[in-house]
Amino acid sequence: MSTPEIIKSNIGTLQSSATILNNLNDTQYSDTQSPYFSASIGKHVRHIIDHYLCFFTGLEVGRINYDKRQRDIKIEMKTGARL
Repeated sequence: MSTPEIIKSNIGTLQSSATILNNLNDTQYSDTQSPYFSASIGKHVRHIIDHYLCFFTGLEVGRINYDKRQRDIKIEMKTGARL
């Protein structure tokens, strides 16, 4: 897969995700559905955003370091906190 195809695929996935996420309220977004799941949709979204931010920051500085994720828990909890 070429770089433009990878970029196009990522954009498509993010757009589809935004469509789904925009239809969730804060409770649905942050609920863990215990005992079946230990992480909420919001935690998964935050994790993905963390990796994208590390990737883009790494491109700017010449080194991608996924260990320096921000882990902003506000993104996990509130619908409006999402990017």
